[in-house]
Amino acid sequence: NAFLPTFIEEYNAKYGVKPREEVDGHRPLPKEVNLERLFARKESRKVTKDLSFSYKGISYQIETDTHHRFTKTHVTILDRPGKPILVERDGKSYAYKEWNKGYSQKPKILDAKELEAYWTNRPVRKPKRNHPWR
Repeated sequence: NAFLPTFIEEYNAKYGVKPREEVDGHRPLPKEVNLERLFARKESRKVTKDLSFSYKGISYQIETDTHHRFTKTHVTILDRPGKPILVERDGKSYAYKEWNKGYSQKPKILDAKELEAYWTNRPVRKPKRNHPWR
């Protein structure tokens, strides 16, 4: 885009303001601050008895040897853009795997004619002798 460099120069000449001091006023970032962790989206999930939790429609299971410590507790999910999620509890990170509980497919929605085709062993009902429709 050839227009952009000339536009930036004209815009800065028109609206740009020079600083009073040329010294950078920003403080340096401490080494112990992890920006990736700081800007990660944090969410809490409850862990079930089988050490599973759900996040963004996917079920996960925590892999640990001490499973009795995790039941009915909460874990923190750290979602970092472009990277896998982190699962933490009390500041300690834990391994996990995607887990399929064996959900079945969603049931098909059928109209009356399609239902008759699928329901072959449908019981035939005969009205009683004294029924008004007989």
